[in-house]
Amino acid sequence: MSKAKKSSVTTGKKGAAAPKNAKGRERRCGLLIELENVAARGRHVTYDVMKSVLVEKGVKLQPNLFSRYCVDVPLNEGLQDLLKAVEKTRLSTEKLAAEISRGAELSLGEESAPVNSGLKKLVARAREQGIRVGTLSFVGEETARKLSAPLELAEESSVLQVCPPEERHCPSADSWQRLARGMRLAPAACVALVAGAGACRAALGAGMQCVVVFDEFTAFQDFGGADLIVDGFGEENLAGIERVLGLAS
Repeated sequence: MSKAKKSSVTTGKKGAAAPKNAKGRERRCGLLIELENVAARGRHVTYDVMKSVLVEKGVKLQPNLFSRYCVDVPLNEGLQDLLKAVEKTRLSTEKLAAEISRGAELSLGEESAPVNSGLKKLVARAREQGIRVGTLSFVGEETARKLSAPLELAEESSVLQVCPPEERHCPSADSWQRLARGMRLAPAACVALVAGAGACRAALGAGMQCVVVFDEFTAFQDFGGADLIVDGFGEENLAGIERVLGLAS
C-alpha cells in the first residue's frame, strides 16, 4: 500500500493563542479563505498560462472550454478531457499539466495586483472580533505567504494550509478539515470563503458553512447548500458575509 501524500499546516508561532475580540474574549470560530481564487486571481492566471501553453500546440483555448473542463477538477484530469474534446489526444497531458502548474505558480508569485479592499476590510473586521483567519492554498508555501501578505494577517494567529499535489485546483473536504484542526476549531464553527462549486461542496462536506464569491469562470455553477452566494466584495455583499460570520450588529 502506498503512503498517502501529506499536506502541511503552518502557523506564525507554534502554539499561538487564538485572537480575542475588543473585550478580550476568545471567539471559537474561524474564517477560512480559498487563497488563490478568492484573494488572488488564481483561476484567471491559470487560464492565461494554459492558453499560452496550448496555443503552441495548436489548441486555441476559450473561456467556455476552460470553464467546462478545467474548473474544480485536478488539472491532469481536466486537461485530458479538454484535449479529447478538441481531438488533440496525442499530446502528453502529464507534461502539459506540469508546465501549466509551474507557469501558474511563477505568475502568481509575481502578481502585484492589490487584494480587494472589501476582502481586506472583512478580514480586519473578523480579526477585531476575535475570529481566527486561515487560508487554504494549492501553491507552495513561499508563494502562498506572498499572496496572503496583503491581507495583513497576524503571524501569531494566522494559519496556512497547503493542499497536497493531487488536490491542486481542487481542494478536498479533508483539506478543509485539516485547516480547521490546525486552527484548533471544530469545522462546524468555521465559514469557508470560496470561489467555485467544487471548493463549496468540499467545505460543506467538511461540515462548514460556506460563502461563494463566484467569478466569470464559475458563475454558471450550481452552488446548492451554500449559505450565501455573491459576485464580489461590495458593501451590500460584505454586509451579507458579515451576517453569516455573526458580525452584523
